[in-house]
Amino acid sequence: MVSFLLAIVLLLLGYLLYSKVIERIVEVDPNCPTPAVAHPDGVAYVPMKPWRISLIQFLKTDLGENNTSPRLGCAGLCCDIRYGSRR
Repeated sequence: MVSFLLAIVLLLLGYLLYSKVIERIVEVDPNCPTPAVAHPDGVAYVPMKPWRISLIQFLKTDLGENNTSPRLGCAGLCCDIRYGSRR
């Protein structure tokens, strides 16, 4: 249990410190609009409330979509290369 709590603390510290370093390197402009605000198209670029964005990110991480999607896409590509396209 101690190692789990230590890992959580290290994760949060790394997140906070790494974000500050990247902010300095990239020189983030807080007044710059996001693509969802600058180019709304109603499909891919849709302005959302912060709690909804957090929920979507949590569900994607919880369902393993971030890990499995590239693997499945690569598996499909490998099948197309190896066995020819089935289209």
